[in-house]
Amino acid sequence: MSLSAMPLLPSDDAAEPVVGTPLLSGLVYTTKPKTAVSENGVTYQILGDEAQSVEVMLRPGQVMRMEPGKMVHMHASLMPEIGTDGGFGQACMRACCAGGSLFRLMFENKTSKDVPMAASPSWPAKVVPFDMSNYNGLHLSASAWFASVATTTEFSIKRADTVGAACCGGQGLFYNVMTGDGVAFLCGGGAIVEKSLAPGEVYVIDTSSLLAWEPSVNLSVRRAGGLLMCCCGGEGLFLNEMTGPGRLWIQPMPLKKLKAAVAMPGGGGGGVIAWETTGHEWLGTRLARQFGRRCAFGTVTSWVPADEAEKDPPLWRVEHDDGDGEDLEQEEVEQAIALYQSRCGSSGSAASVSVSLPPGWVVEKRARRAGGTYNVYCGPGGARANSGPDAWRKHEQPAPSKPPSKPPAGARSGRPTGPAAVKRPAPAAASAKPSSNRAPARPSLPAPAPAPAKGAQAAAPSEPPPAFPPSAAATRGEGGGSSGPRRSPPEE
Repeated sequence: MSLSAMPLLPSDDAAEPVVGTPLLSGLVYTTKPKTAVSENGVTYQILGDEAQSVEVMLRPGQVMRMEPGKMVHMHASLMPEIGTDGGFGQACMRACCAGGSLFRLMFENKTSKDVPMAASPSWPAKVVPFDMSNYNGLHLSASAWFASVATTTEFSIKRADTVGAACCGGQGLFYNVMTGDGVAFLCGGGAIVEKSLAPGEVYVIDTSSLLAWEPSVNLSVRRAGGLLMCCCGGEGLFLNEMTGPGRLWIQPMPLKKLKAAVAMPGGGGGGVIAWETTGHEWLGTRLARQFGRRCAFGTVTSWVPADEAEKDPPLWRVEHDDGDGEDLEQEEVEQAIALYQSRCGSSGSAASVSVSLPPGWVVEKRARRAGGTYNVYCGPGGARANSGPDAWRKHEQPAPSKPPSKPPAGARSGRPTGPAAVKRPAPAAASAKPSSNRAPARPSLPAPAPAPAKGAQAAAPSEPPPAFPPSAAATRGEGGGSSGPRRSPPEE
């Protein structure tokens, strides 16, 4: 029995089975009934229109397997069990080569009554049920399977038939192959359509739009067209060629196209971030960030809640007082608030915007050329700081001491220089008799020096006079050209 002719439970809306609607192209648009029962006794219900979920009534002994993070709600008697579902080797091959997860969750109904359980894809997708009793296995695209209800569900991988299909077919080097019983639930974007191929019939599909196909269908690739078509046609370099016999299922809006549609224009590499200005207690909170020796103050202006589907943590946008901004995670915001409280002694609320400054320091707001303002911290003597704590640091820092003056060139080590070197002692009082240890008076050049006094020769000591370097006058008298400093004779 095909998917499009699955019978319904008795209801007032339909007296006979609902079948898929044939399109002009020969494809079948499968309409999902509200409630259906498969041939092997699995009762399920698909809810929603665009972002759908599936609810299953588990009979006693039935087991529902699913990818981690896909459970929506369940009966209190159900307890999940986690495992590799097929052995560690198969799980590693599935996770590394086929785009699946390493672990699987199993929910078994161990009671004696039917209990409900619901699951959904991790992105806005349609849910497509497959009664595995009607198929001899299915080849699946990466991330297509998310849940199944069966006694046995086996997953294996198959290598692509050709090098072109492996490199350019959009499915990778290995394909997911699913076999077993029960009902498997796949997820795809847009209106899912089905195509039945006759033997030898060829159908061309976009490389990212293939959802599932039977093992009898051969997948190969061909060029999208000429050079201009490959560069500017928007279809890439290659397309998938599907050769019958067999059936295949197509998704017009796969996850890859959905991500490209909401991506940030300009090639930024990230999606559009919807910043919110309400809904969190940290909005308007003051905080401080330490960058080396500089501390910058700012305010939380907006935030983005966590994205469970993409496993992205929440973010908070911080606008600094100097005009810069940054995005912080929860742990970084907590540390920044604690730093602000330790620096300013405040709770960090939006009301505590003012920052204490050292005496004589002021904050001046200046305009940027590109718009906006920034703060300049001005202190005495033309000092500048980047923030309040930086101003306190510069205020408390002692003034640098002046280095000692460099001694004049030619000065000898251990001898006084400057005015002290040329300072002469005060002249002694006049006496009728010169002192015995006074040096003879120096005559004016070029007259020869007069003979010492008669009394001085008689009173001269017997030991030789003390040795000291010749005076500048003696040097000048001998050499006639030196202009060194004059020296006084040593005193007793």
